[in-house]
Amino acid sequence: VLFRSRTLLREEIEQLETNAGACVRFGIVRIFSSRQELDEKSQFSSLVSHADRKSLIQIVGMSLFHVMNQADCMRQAIERGAHVNLCLIDPDSAVVRQGLIPELLQSDIESAKTTFITRLGSWVKDSKPLGSLELRYHSIPLPQSCATFQCGTSQRVFWELSFGRDHTQKRVFELSLDRTLGSDISNRFNQIWTHARVVFSYSGRHVAVDELSGGKSPASLVDDTPAPNPGAKPNPA
Repeated sequence: VLFRSRTLLREEIEQLETNAGACVRFGIVRIFSSRQELDEKSQFSSLVSHADRKSLIQIVGMSLFHVMNQADCMRQAIERGAHVNLCLIDPDSAVVRQGLIPELLQSDIESAKTTFITRLGSWVKDSKPLGSLELRYHSIPLPQSCATFQCGTSQRVFWELSFGRDHTQKRVFELSLDRTLGSDISNRFNQIWTHARVVFSYSGRHVAVDELSGGKSPASLVDDTPAPNPGAKPNPA
């Protein structure tokens, strides 16, 4: 019995070492069992605290309802010259109208849109900060999200898989952007960003597009080219 117990223990240790090695190779930094655990252990403010004009914050998801709670942090990053790219589901898309994703509520999207207009869009118009801000709409049924942070030494990707509305039903992978999995995930979501429709665009201290306030945007702004890359790889936008 003792010999069998030692054998099982050795096999478990070897399995752990194998899993740990795979995580290192693929760049898996941490796995969070819920969004609540993520919020407790990895603060948005600390991720963007060193943002400057070479920094990129790009978030692609469904409603971005919870992301908009970080509007103040995003404002501080934009003031220091960072590029902030946000992409959510088009509230008029068939995905939303037909309820293809049960946990996605129209009210969440409208709330996020309102927060963007009042806390970010209006602010850049009035304050004319150094950085850039862009909002795009996609129309893909996507029960997951990706947040890419290229801010100084913070080169991270947060990939969230959603299995319901509650925070406990989210699984989040923190990935290194310069490793295989982080780069692959970031590039995949960048494709969604690249082909999404621009509804608000601010850069060079000027608002070029603002559909949210009833303005019109040029037809060419269904964009097939990524936004300027501040320098780090991959080319998220």
